[in-house]
Amino acid sequence: MDKPFESFARQLKAIRKDIGLSQREVSEATGVALRTLQMIETGKVLPKIETLQYLSPAYKVNLIQLFSETMISEPAMYYEFVKEVEWKIDQSDLSQLEKDIETVKKFIETQTSEYYILLLNQYKAILESYAHIKKDSDYQKALEILIEGLKLTQPDYDLKQYEEYHYSPIEIRLLMNLALVHWNLKKDEMYFDILKFLSDYVSENDNLYPKILYNLSNAYGRFGNHEKELEYVSKSIDAAIRLQSLKELHFFYYTKALAEYSLQDKNWKNSIRLALSTCEAYKQEKMKERFIYSAKAKFNMPIDDEGRILNQ
Repeated sequence: MDKPFESFARQLKAIRKDIGLSQREVSEATGVALRTLQMIETGKVLPKIETLQYLSPAYKVNLIQLFSETMISEPAMYYEFVKEVEWKIDQSDLSQLEKDIETVKKFIETQTSEYYILLLNQYKAILESYAHIKKDSDYQKALEILIEGLKLTQPDYDLKQYEEYHYSPIEIRLLMNLALVHWNLKKDEMYFDILKFLSDYVSENDNLYPKILYNLSNAYGRFGNHEKELEYVSKSIDAAIRLQSLKELHFFYYTKALAEYSLQDKNWKNSIRLALSTCEAYKQEKMKERFIYSAKAKFNMPIDDEGRILNQ
């Protein structure tokens, strides 16, 4: 048994004792066989994701997330790579996508940890879904790839019953991307419902939390509810600043400006300035140009080609 596995077994046992439950009580409450639970807590078997899903409510902890964080054998290298790729995706730079997919495949070839291999394959599914969207706007294929990614760890996964599952961090990303694909498939209700579920499910201390709130604000904007759009994009900005997750602030401020402008709220002027200055801070000149063009052409904002506000 390797050290990460030992650590998880010890943590599981400690959590159960802290909440004052016996193994038998957990077994009776969850339907997980007593013998299975005993073997997991002593590190004699690798728990299935479905088993962790059943156990999580009794332990009052997302055991899938705990398991994933404990079992990753080379987190620094993996997270550094993901951070770099996510930055490019957030800036709509998909030019190196095929290369990034090949890098993930090479990561997989060098791994011995079964769980780490699953994690990498799930991340590969996210990148491959982007690749199909980039190549030929095949959102249906992207949808299928993301669902298959979830089934790697939850074989019986049914998207129609998404609220009934527990999700690891990578599975949360898969589900969020599924929501975005539904948006592009014009299935607005599913898009909204998944994002609302995730906004309640994900910890406020998770770095993905601001992005989920931002996407939810876009959903409200799409429905023409600009009050809610403004409420949630403001929450996303507050969360991003609190978590020091600042790489997408220019998007957040831009959406805030659009919501305020739609509501005839004069604060839009400050928000558009912040959106453009944040682009400059992160050297995102192309994104700044896109913001200015969109603000003028689509929303009739009174700004010039440099983003300066015109007197009215």
